[in-house]
Amino acid sequence: MYKKPSPFIACSTPRGLWDFIAESSAIKRWTTELAVASTQDFCPEIWDVLGHAVLIESDDVESVRTLVHHIAGEGNMQLHVIDRDQITSFKEWVKAISTNEPTLVYLEPGLWLKNKLGDDVSSPLWAECPTHDDDKAYGFRKELAEFIETQGCKQPTVFVTAVESVSQLDSSLRRAGLFDRRVKVPELEYEDFARAFIQETGAELLDESVHSDLKRVGCLVRIEFPDHRRRCIFQKAIKRLAWRNGGTVAYKDLVQFAAYGTAEADDRLDPPEVRRRHAVHEAGHALITYLDSKGKMPPEYCSVIKRGGTHGVMVSAFEAHERISDDLSFQDVTHNIRVNLGGRVAEHLLLGAQDVSGRGARGDLRTATNLAGSLFGNWGHSEDQSSDASAASNLAVCIGKPSNSEYEHVEKKIRDYLQMQFGIVLEILKENQTLLEKIVTALNEKTFLVKEDFIQLIKEVEHP
Repeated sequence: MYKKPSPFIACSTPRGLWDFIAESSAIKRWTTELAVASTQDFCPEIWDVLGHAVLIESDDVESVRTLVHHIAGEGNMQLHVIDRDQITSFKEWVKAISTNEPTLVYLEPGLWLKNKLGDDVSSPLWAECPTHDDDKAYGFRKELAEFIETQGCKQPTVFVTAVESVSQLDSSLRRAGLFDRRVKVPELEYEDFARAFIQETGAELLDESVHSDLKRVGCLVRIEFPDHRRRCIFQKAIKRLAWRNGGTVAYKDLVQFAAYGTAEADDRLDPPEVRRRHAVHEAGHALITYLDSKGKMPPEYCSVIKRGGTHGVMVSAFEAHERISDDLSFQDVTHNIRVNLGGRVAEHLLLGAQDVSGRGARGDLRTATNLAGSLFGNWGHSEDQSSDASAASNLAVCIGKPSNSEYEHVEKKIRDYLQMQFGIVLEILKENQTLLEKIVTALNEKTFLVKEDFIQLIKEVEHP
């Protein structure tokens, strides 16, 4: 039943990530340095040491624009934000910069940062503009460098821009006196990341299931909505849902957004006898992600709801080691391969080889193939880890574009390995077929299951 939308109450302006960055972090130490220098008489030597041009490095470049407002505010500095449309109009906007007041100038990142082909342009060659470079971008870099070296160094002004990696900045600007300082935005702990997200979204819009497990929420948001742009769209979708339903949004709703995206679409369901195949497929993914994971963590969500081009979806636990680790082992990658094979194998086991979906596992198999290709072509692993000699038999990796012989070598390993893993997954599902069939039945009847449902089904099998 459609519930009449409730009056929407706007949240107070949030401070977001800044509040949860440790005071001891590099970016806040730099802010404190700016604050100290800004309260003293201008000393060229001090401001030269602080840096007149600073790179802020972040995995989420878009969020830096918000952070610079806090840096300027706590650093007692005026703030000028120069967006991409203004970036090359150097002579016009530079006139607005005070020569006496401490000022932070944020230059939105864009094509001006580097030559299109990524060529290095050293300082003495300013006069020779590379023909492949955009004239306006090249001209801006030249004007910016000349201003900092001649005028900017004589006033309390700091130019700042954001990059994911220092390699994004043209080397002509990466030298002493120009962008000679790099400050990295720290990665928050998952709980703090969740707190920042909840604060930005509006705590009153989210129910207890969101507030009660912050790590779970932080993992979901960071994995599925890793940048500022996508998080803002996600937050808008949450607010619309809360307004439409006249209540709060549950963790289950966040997971559904993560699984299907934020598009507003009508869910569709096949008749039970038709959707059973999809239930079998998703149940296979779900059971393998649980049984084969290091933490034995049931999935967050599994459904046979049709939306977009999918007949169903399975979402592994967001806080599972295999999802949050930044240094996956051979075993971790193998686990992810097995999860991707789980749907196809479950169909093979419960429906028979002749009734396996013709194209239902194509995306899963592409992912499994890519993962195996990385193992054997890029990372130097062998498919046989049973002895020291066999484990060291594939240490030469592809450098650049693989040759025909390298491609054939790796392709054979991929095919053999996926065949072997298919057999392993089949044995796991056979040994746990009772639980697999219970998941299939429950999924087909309810159309979606969440972690708590899986926990209950597991208990019923383990303690009948």
